[in-house]
Amino acid sequence: MFQMCGVFAEFERAMIVERVNSGLARAKAKGVKLGRGNKKDGERSADEKRWGMSRAQLEKRILRLYKGGTGIVKIGKTLGIGTGLVQRVVTEQPRPFDVAELRCPPFRRLLVVKRDMALE
Repeated sequence: MFQMCGVFAEFERAMIVERVNSGLARAKAKGVKLGRGNKKDGERSADEKRWGMSRAQLEKRILRLYKGGTGIVKIGKTLGIGTGLVQRVVTEQPRPFDVAELRCPPFRRLLVVKRDMALE
């Protein structure tokens, strides 16, 4: 019983692979470019075309609005982008007291020493 199920599953998988490969061959014959695009060609990406500006320009605009006191949702609606992108751009900027400063090796050694002393 299980052996027959295995045979049918294997046959079905072979059919799927054959169908996908024939579709790829047909697309190549039509001249469709397959795979991920090459960013080295200098053209704008689909997102940049939709925004009407480069990513760097968009980030500068987001930061200018955010520093001016505009909220994240309002920035997203104003620029026609998602709030996730706005949040990502805003949080990538270094804060006045960055957490990375706390992770320097001398501070970590102090924490380890204090932790060891507390355990004794």
